[in-house]
Amino acid sequence: MDILPVFPLNTVIFPGTPLALHIFEERYRAMVRDCLADTRPFIVSLIRNGDAASAQLAEPNRIACTAAITQMEPLADGRTNITVLGGTRVELLQLHFDKPYMTATARELPLHENIGDNLSGLDSKLRSIIVRYSKLLAQVMEVRISPADIPANTSEMAYLAAYIVQIPMIEKQQLLETRDASSLATRLLSTYRRELALFHSLRQPTYQAGAPEYAFSAN
Repeated sequence: MDILPVFPLNTVIFPGTPLALHIFEERYRAMVRDCLADTRPFIVSLIRNGDAASAQLAEPNRIACTAAITQMEPLADGRTNITVLGGTRVELLQLHFDKPYMTATARELPLHENIGDNLSGLDSKLRSIIVRYSKLLAQVMEVRISPADIPANTSEMAYLAAYIVQIPMIEKQQLLETRDASSLATRLLSTYRRELALFHSLRQPTYQAGAPEYAFSAN
């Protein structure tokens, strides 16, 4: 267990996936400075209650993901653009409020891969449907996913699939909370089949990726 800063946002990040953030509030500037000084990640958690822009700290979901800063672009007025990479799924056990930003005692929550699960069969189905979906998505968004980009590992593939699919953040949170790789792959297959059917009927994703909280989140 460790105590890490918590950044409640209107977005979900998955292990191994990137997220661009614009840091302008002083409390989160301090958080970024502290993380860089200590070479440690912070936790990105979808807001459960409250507002990211409020002076009060929003209530985070207890299942979240760590995020390591990989790129940083300081701006002239003290604001910063950063890119983070999702690290480890965690459970927030206790929240702390002794700093300008929220922190939490958290424990790692790895995705289980149960012995006996037919992951190879799920892998091939999920890989195929990701490729099909990505080709359609590329017609309306700047998304380019080739078969070579899809990881061989089931967990990594599933998290990439969860990152790509254009669904509301509450559904992405439900994917993040899934306990094992087999269940996550099965749920993703169902989600992708639904979205592909809707895509063909509407010719666009059901969730509009142009919404500010999807690809580029501001605190």
